[in-house]
Amino acid sequence: MEATSTIEITGTTEIIPLKGLTIERTSNFTNKFFDVKTGGALTLGDGSNTITLDGKGLDASEPLVDTSGNLTLNKVELKNGNNTSGTSTGGIFIYSGNTTLNNVSFSGNTGLSGAADIYMYQGATQTKLEIGQDFTASEVYFSAAMTSYPYPVIQLNQNSSLKDTSKKIKITVGNTSPQNITVITKNGYTGDLNDLFTIVGFDGTSYSLNEGGEIVENTQSSIPENGLSWDSSTRILTIYNEQGLKNFRDIVNGTLEKDLSVDNNTFKAKTVNRTVNATLANNIDVSENEDWIPIGKDATNGYAATFDGKGYMISGISNKSNSSSYRGFFGYTQTQATIKNLTVAGEFSKAGMNSGGLIGHANGGTIQYCVNKINITTDSSGIGGIVGYVYNSAVYTTTITGCVNLASIQGGSKVGGIVGDNGSYCQNKVVLNQCINAGTITATDSSGSASGIFAYPTVTSNTISNSLNLGTITCSNGSGVGITDNKTSLTIQYCLSAGTISASSKYAVASSTSSTQTKNYYDSSKITPTQSQASGNTGKTTSALKVASAWDTSWTTTNWSFAAGRYPVPNIQDNIPSEIWKEIVEAAK
Repeated sequence: MEATSTIEITGTTEIIPLKGLTIERTSNFTNKFFDVKTGGALTLGDGSNTITLDGKGLDASEPLVDTSGNLTLNKVELKNGNNTSGTSTGGIFIYSGNTTLNNVSFSGNTGLSGAADIYMYQGATQTKLEIGQDFTASEVYFSAAMTSYPYPVIQLNQNSSLKDTSKKIKITVGNTSPQNITVITKNGYTGDLNDLFTIVGFDGTSYSLNEGGEIVENTQSSIPENGLSWDSSTRILTIYNEQGLKNFRDIVNGTLEKDLSVDNNTFKAKTVNRTVNATLANNIDVSENEDWIPIGKDATNGYAATFDGKGYMISGISNKSNSSSYRGFFGYTQTQATIKNLTVAGEFSKAGMNSGGLIGHANGGTIQYCVNKINITTDSSGIGGIVGYVYNSAVYTTTITGCVNLASIQGGSKVGGIVGDNGSYCQNKVVLNQCINAGTITATDSSGSASGIFAYPTVTSNTISNSLNLGTITCSNGSGVGITDNKTSLTIQYCLSAGTISASSKYAVASSTSSTQTKNYYDSSKITPTQSQASGNTGKTTSALKVASAWDTSWTTTNWSFAAGRYPVPNIQDNIPSEIWKEIVEAAK
């Protein structure tokens, strides 16, 4: 149902629908759905049926729900709340009183940095938020500390749990010195608080929680001298800083000068350990004058384990003088490798053929929700924002999901926003889904090719789905292609080409008409193809594309996020850092 006015709650109110209920904003109503006044109490749902509050991404200066009283939500989804004022949240603003959330999920909301989903105000009476079972990880913002007022607090209970335990609740504290403030009370909860929450100060500093729910510093003294810790039960290395990252690289590459002991586990010198799982504990800056040495030193000894960035960024990665091939944060990865939840940033002013920001050569494997912000400038071919070269003579699959390129990528030929080259005689198919390029892609060769997503696929079983190009594609004397310069038949479906193309041969979506091309669209206000297009590709004007809901029923909100005034964007917000999502949304306007 479409909302027409705000419902103000001054007494005790229960809304228990007999079946699922969806309430939506419209262009005529962009206010809050519910406003619980001081002394009021609202219970929404009893946990039997899902209630959805959908802001539809419409510009608003209000949250979906505002409460100064007592609010209880049971099995409620709050999504696509867009608070453009930048001083609050797109989801729930808790001014005072007690709020209880059971089986509540958040997705697609925007607001003040760190406050996409919930804003907890610090007032004269303590603001309380109780989290029950099956809570979806979200962004919670605590307003700045005022010494005369009690600090907001999140209350747990013995049933408190996350629906997805791999994603934590991020709390941003609105001051730069939040140490010794109690923000969590356990009330029967027996788990480790740091398994549920990450704590960040307003200046971006990371903190931890002690057993009493008090914010404490991540002191340097608590970080091992070698920058690593080892969990013998999970067999995972945790990387804390630059020294730890370099030690991990040397463990994988077999370039340790001497044995390295990490929590009673010894890694031998000069011994390749390419199957070591690792995770990041912090953002890490490796800025220095020397070129970065990639992890995974050659095709035989490529990285073959799981590297989980946990949403953190490794910055300062540079390659200024080395013109070798297969450059990247990882040089080579094998089919057993999973690289996920990682952002890399830096500058490659030189690079040989088949180089990429994240990976030079992917020999199969899985890449999920990774972001490239490494600008690459070279005249070599097979250059990609995420992967330079995907190749294996055996029949493997490289799966790339929810990956984003925000950097400028320039090469000679076969230059792609996500993937460069597939290689001749390759048997390794690539499955791309929900990927985004918002960087400028340039090919400089006289007969070169530049593509928004995948430059040069050669395997007939390749698939590109639900992917978006927003970047400018430039290839003055060659081919400029919105999605893929496909040299063989493959499947391209539900993709959007929305970047300007400057090339002698312009292809709006794909360069071959023999592929299976279904329900793809391009911005006809920006792109005038000079070459023929497959029947499955349709041009729409900018204004027709930048709408609040799908123009094609096969384009679902499961795969795409729609909002008025911008292009639709692959719906990966819940799996990437909020600041990256904001950059994507800004590029889509």
